[in-house]
Amino acid sequence: MKLFIATRWGNPYEEEGPNGKDTNFLVRASSLDDAASLAEELLIGRPQLIEENLPVENFIHCIRLIGEDTNSELSSVIHGPWIAAAIFRDSNLEMWLRDETDGQWIRASEGLE
Repeated sequence: MKLFIATRWGNPYEEEGPNGKDTNFLVRASSLDDAASLAEELLIGRPQLIEENLPVENFIHCIRLIGEDTNSELSSVIHGPWIAAAIFRDSNLEMWLRDETDGQWIRASEGLE
């Protein structure tokens, strides 16, 4: 199984909404799609808008592969959500992005060329 950090841009608790700190999950899964689905299950029913803050979208926008877990074959969200900037500066982690719920995952290096 692989270990991923799955991220939704922003959070509903800050005035900046999608431009604020991000909503993150540590996920054990076999694929990007499985990791996104597991994290998105935890976003269902959570607020997208609080008071006059900018609304956020309830899907995973970014996934980073951070390693392998050889101790378990069980897919699950291991930790999260936690709110923090999801930028990994000077990182060699593989990263995929999408801009809609059922959008195709684009490897970050491909999207930046």
